[in-house]
Formats: sequence, structure tokens, C-alpha cells
Amino acid sequence: KYWLGKPRLDQRGSKNNLWTGHNSHTEREKAMETLEYKNWRRAVFNRDNYTCQMCGIRGNKTYLNADHIKLWVLYPNLRYKVSNGQTLCKPCHLTKTISDKKLYTEYVKINHIKGK
Repeated sequence: KYWLGKPRLDQRGSKNNLWTGHNSHTEREKAMETLEYKNWRRAVFNRDNYTCQMCGIRGNKTYLNADHIKLWVLYPNLRYKVSNGQTLCKPCHLTKTISDKKLYTEYVKINHIKGK
């Protein structure tokens, strides 16, 4: 069973038995909470008319994501450039994310080998 009562404020952060001693939010998660990111996301959606750029489905029929064309982690100078964003529906975003992870894994392997 799941507990559906009030939030347990006494078990947050370091008081929780799963606490690892550090902030669990990644740099990206923190960035996604900023006004700059939210403005970028809104601008991408507006430019693309709330339409998935891969399959053409409109946002009123599905959940949309603002996707970075060039990887967020590899191109920090392009993170908030609207030209580096595209609107994708959830299924298309998942497909691209899988592709991006493969690309990033290869990038790390190549750079690790070169670094030796």
C-alpha cells in the first residue's frame, strides 16, 4: 500500500534513511528550473507552433518536449539558443534521446582513448 497522507517533512533531506549526503539534483535539473530555461522552452514551442518537428503531431493531442538538437552536455554555449531547440512529442523525444545517449557514449569512449 502507498501512504496518501500529508508529506513527511520530518523525513526530507538528511533525515531520510535514503540520504546519500549530497544534493541529488543534477546540473541539468537545476538549470531546468531557471527562468532562462523556461523562456527558451517557451520560445521553441512558439516558434514550432506547438508541433512535433519529427512526426507533425500538434501539442493539444500529446505531451511536448523542448529538445536540444546539439547535446546539452556537449554544447553549453548553445543551451539557450532557440536555434538549437526543437519541439518533439514524447515518443519522438524518446527515440532521439536513445540516439543521443548512444552518440554521447561513443563520444566519451573516443575521448577517453585519446586521453591515454
